[in-house]
Amino acid sequence: AQIYIIVSPDIPSKNPQPHYLQPEDARQVAAWVKLGGVLVLMANDPANGEIEHLDQLADVFGIHFNPVLSHHVIGKAHDTGRILVAGGGPLFHYPHTLFMKDTCTISIKGPAASLLEDRGDILMASAKYGKGTVFAVADPWVYNEYTNGQNLPPEYDNLAGAVELVNWLVKQVL
Repeated sequence: AQIYIIVSPDIPSKNPQPHYLQPEDARQVAAWVKLGGVLVLMANDPANGEIEHLDQLADVFGIHFNPVLSHHVIGKAHDTGRILVAGGGPLFHYPHTLFMKDTCTISIKGPAASLLEDRGDILMASAKYGKGTVFAVADPWVYNEYTNGQNLPPEYDNLAGAVELVNWLVKQVL
């Protein structure tokens, strides 16, 4: 595998027997990244995804998921989940209006760098680690219901943002 994706690890309310990431798992994945792997970490808000054990891995790369609720959306009040992307950056070359609902936030240190911030919160970050790359996001925002054009107002373009993300990830492999 060249790209490994971990998405919103289970919590007991979603899975009565979640299999938490363990220190040995973190060691093995970090070793794989160091050799050139591309790791994608998609967290979630604490009520919907396990963050504490995921941070055992993320912290290795200078990325930390904060167990807070940000960008809380109630019902169809999409504005609180609106993320304006200016474009012209290392990840997003073009402007986008993304939708992220009920996110956590990210803190960074060491080799990690912010890729997307909104309202003072880091929502996307990356880190080089050995020959590899880590991408982290505070919400698995590429859900089919947010990319299919049927469940969001037309100004949101999560699909176009996801295409840019995939292109960026593939370039990290090459």
